[in-house]
Amino acid sequence: MELTFDLFIRTYRLLFEKFQMEESNLKQIFEEDNISLNNFAWKVFNRILMEIGKSTPIDDCTRFRHLQFVYNEMTSFQRKFENKKGNHTHRQYLISYMQVEKICLPTYQKNIIVLSKDCCEYCSSRNGKRVPLEIALTELPLDPNKCTRERGCICVFGCEITNSHV
Repeated sequence: MELTFDLFIRTYRLLFEKFQMEESNLKQIFEEDNISLNNFAWKVFNRILMEIGKSTPIDDCTRFRHLQFVYNEMTSFQRKFENKKGNHTHRQYLISYMQVEKICLPTYQKNIIVLSKDCCEYCSSRNGKRVPLEIALTELPLDPNKCTRERGCICVFGCEITNSHV
């Protein structure tokens, strides 16, 4: 799909609104930078990631929810406009999901469940695998970088509460 500035803005409008980035400011920066639209998009994504990292008034739960949202949009960009798998950013999305589960509801013991249907042979071999959250954070139960699906990994993690006492 051919990327234009207007299409970029329309496609990621929710992202820009969430992080208070106005279209007119983005247009001005794009025109001043004199770089390709693709490079500009990555500059914007990385700027948002840096702002999330610097945002001290937000709690960690909100921070990881923001990261999860941004990594999902980055993966979408790679797949729609760069014709890439986006497995590396999808991996970051999955890690952010687990951090949200760990930080936002810390009083529960949880298992991460791999949900993989019709992705690839590697991912299917992991489908339904349950791993305690603390272990999953250090040893991913599914590594999207090993996925062989032509358009990239589409697997997600689910979470089940196993006990209400940590």
